Parts: sequence; structure tokens; C-alpha cells
Amino acid sequence: MGVEDFVRHGVGQLRVTRPAEGRRTITCPYRMGAPPLFSQLEVQGDEAAVFHRQSTVLGVLGPGRHSLSPPITPFLEPVKSSDQQRYECGVMFVSTQGTPIALDGSVGALTDTSGRVVEFFLMGVVSVGASDPAAVVARGIGVGEGGEGFDAIVQQRLMGGISARLSYLFEQGLAAPSDVRTIGPALHSAGRGDQLGVAVLGLEVRSVEVSRLVSRDNLPPAGREGVQRRAEVAAADALPGEVSCRFGLARIPFWDTQFEMMAHVSVVGHFEGDHVPAAREAWFKNAITETLRQAAMTWTGTVLDLPAKKDDWARYVTHVVAPQLAHRENLRGRVVLDGVEISLQDHEELKRRRAAKLYGR
Repeated sequence: MGVEDFVRHGVGQLRVTRPAEGRRTITCPYRMGAPPLFSQLEVQGDEAAVFHRQSTVLGVLGPGRHSLSPPITPFLEPVKSSDQQRYECGVMFVSTQGTPIALDGSVGALTDTSGRVVEFFLMGVVSVGASDPAAVVARGIGVGEGGEGFDAIVQQRLMGGISARLSYLFEQGLAAPSDVRTIGPALHSAGRGDQLGVAVLGLEVRSVEVSRLVSRDNLPPAGREGVQRRAEVAAADALPGEVSCRFGLARIPFWDTQFEMMAHVSVVGHFEGDHVPAAREAWFKNAITETLRQAAMTWTGTVLDLPAKKDDWARYVTHVVAPQLAHRENLRGRVVLDGVEISLQDHEELKRRRAAKLYGR
């Protein structure tokens, strides 16, 4: 048996398929390394396989069984290894059918049934599918890993889009805060009209179900305990002031689109409130850290403006993440960000480029 025959009949028996544990997320990477030549790619009917290298999409294959061989996948020829045995690229499986994304958090200040402007909290589920799998990888994930981290970014964008849209829907009489049944269809229409912020990621909203829209002063019979818990978390004057947990994110990379350079930012902070059990402190820190990292990675402005965002990030973690942590650990408290700092070298280079842009140098 020659080398080529061995590759065809030996390696060719390998299967490249979406891992079972990745079925619940919009995207899931193939984690077994570079796919071998003549291996068998299996793509289910509700997904697409996107081949990529260094954030560049090489090609997309739809549902079915495909042999990863030159006649079938000519777009992979440029990334064939020197020993002609594998393709040096990644494979990302992207769901084209609806993937449920849970919504639970603040949607900002709205007018309640008494005519007062108060903060509201929304709970529901949005079904999201990929309309352009290549764009999901190229623009949504970039060089990231996909999976639950990408779903969290989509959730954050959806909450932001919903927050920006609800006031308009209520003002125009397209939905009513007192009738939750009208909100889901109105938001679905907004999503189909590219007004919820996920179309740029290659995604589209398939359905929206809103189960609750409540404020601390406008509570329906259902969900009272959950809303009261969130109100307690948000009420700073009702919390103890002790520092029970410190956390930090070191050197998060940012691509500054205005000044066209990579910068690195550090975020540090602490949790004030109930004592975090020692056995759960690492999990607690990681939950806050990952949330801040996702919030930071969606930033599209200049890095020089990031320090001014720290209060917004702290409020987001306090109002959205902390209640989820509280539910699991029975904790009560708030997140305080002590600082958002650009590394000294990056900061000086950003200032130089800003000055050059301002004065046309």
C-alpha cells in the first residue's frame, strides 16, 4: 500500500463532526486539531461547517457528508501541510436553525403604568440562527473560540438592542408594558428589520418570547421574588461595605478602529457585599471576569475612551450578572471597578496617533 493509499483508506476513516456537547450553542469549534486529508466531514441538516485560518474564511460546506480531498475542497489547497497529510486550518460548526438565547436583565428606564420613569427588568428567550455562517466566523468570532463565549456576546448585544428599542415601541403604541404578550411580536419584527444588533454578526432573529417585564414599583403577581432580589442587589444603600472578593483582568487585547493599532487594557475591581465562600471564590471571580471580558471585546470605540466605560460595565455586572450569581450562591452585593488602565507603552502610542490625527501630521 502506497502512502497515498494509506492516507485515503486509513486517515480517510476519521470523522470530522460537531462534538455532542456543542449542540446547544450557535457555534462550536472542531477541537481535534487540523483535519486530515481524506477525512470525512459530517454536517447535520441544521448547521454549516466554516473553514477558517487566522480570522480569514476559506470556505463553507453545507449539510451532508463530504470528503476533505482536493476535488471536493479545492479552497483548502493553500493551507495543505508540507507533508500533504492535513489542512492547517480550523473548522467551526455554525447552527443555521434557531438556537435559544436566554434574556434576563435590565433594559433601562421606562415609563411604568403610573407614568413614572423607573428601571425595568426583562426575562425571555430569543431564538437566533445564522443567515450567513461565513460572516458569523469572520465578523462575529474573529480569532475567538466560539461556543458559550460567543453566545454570551450575542445575548449582550440582544439586551442592548432591546433596551434601545422598547421606548420607541411603547411610544408608537406597537407594544404595551402592561401587556407582555405584545412585546415579543414587536421585538421579533424589530429583529427581522435588523434593529436588535445581531445582523452585523451574520445572525438573524427567528423568534422572541418575553415572559416578564417588571420594575420594583410595577410588579406582576408572578416573579416577585426574583425582581425583589434584583432590586436588593441594585440598591447600594442596603448593602454592607466590606470587600469580600477581588478580581482582575490582565492585558485584554483591543483593536482600536480609529487609530488602527492594537492596545492592551487591564481591568481590576472587587465585590462588596456578602462573603463569598472560599470554595466558590474562583468560580465567582471567573464569572465576573468573563462577563467583563465579553463586554470589553464588544467595544467599538477608541481605546482612549475605555476608562469612562468602567461605571457602565460595573452597573451591567451588578444588575445582570450579580443576580444570577446570587441565585446560585445566595449572595447579595455589588461589583466595583477600581480601574481601567491602558498599558503605558500603548497609551503613549495612542496619544501620539491621536495628536497626529487631530493636527493632520
